[in-house]
Amino acid sequence: MNEEDFPDFLQVNNFRAKPGMFAAPRKKPDFAVPTSTLNSNPAGPFGRVLYPQLGPGAPPPPMVGYSPFPPPAAAAARCPLVPLNLKPGSVAGNGADLRFSPAFADVVSRAADTLNQQGIRLEVNEGFRTAADQWRMRHGGSGKNPAAEYSDHQLGNAVDINGTKLSSFPLVIRAFEQAGARWGGDYRGQKDRPHFYIRPVRANAINTAECERENPR
Repeated sequence: MNEEDFPDFLQVNNFRAKPGMFAAPRKKPDFAVPTSTLNSNPAGPFGRVLYPQLGPGAPPPPMVGYSPFPPPAAAAARCPLVPLNLKPGSVAGNGADLRFSPAFADVVSRAADTLNQQGIRLEVNEGFRTAADQWRMRHGGSGKNPAAEYSDHQLGNAVDINGTKLSSFPLVIRAFEQAGARWGGDYRGQKDRPHFYIRPVRANAINTAECERENPR
């Protein structure tokens, strides 16, 4: 192809060809990387991977699906429950769910340890409760003492202790109060003598449901 193939177009548009503009294009060679430019990457789960060496200290190209950004951190639990920090056998669980909020687990553990030193072992009747447990308590499970609609038990902030008629129970009350708990026997209305609790937040439909969702059985 040259200027003689379309002179009218060139004259009308006052076009002047540059040297070599109409020369036949050179065939583009197939891409090939000389073996001398290859380097090996010993790391990676798939063995040695070859890649062009881009310069001194150049890192290998990322693997498929690799992201340079760290994964988002998991949201922290809003209602974490933990076991008691006690030696096995320090407390009789009687089938109760002995998971509590970190703050109340510390209270129960310190009270139990104090009582163990006095030769008394706590007999736990109720620990953490689910919504189904609370429904059962509201419909006859608590006997003559009607349960509330939502309980501190459902947030891991309460425990019920057996033996309220024992002569040693005043020592139980004292140990829990010294550890930072409040006693249900001090309620203004209906007393709840087995009940010890803390109340950093009042139990409601939202936070009890969230606590149960984060702490399935």
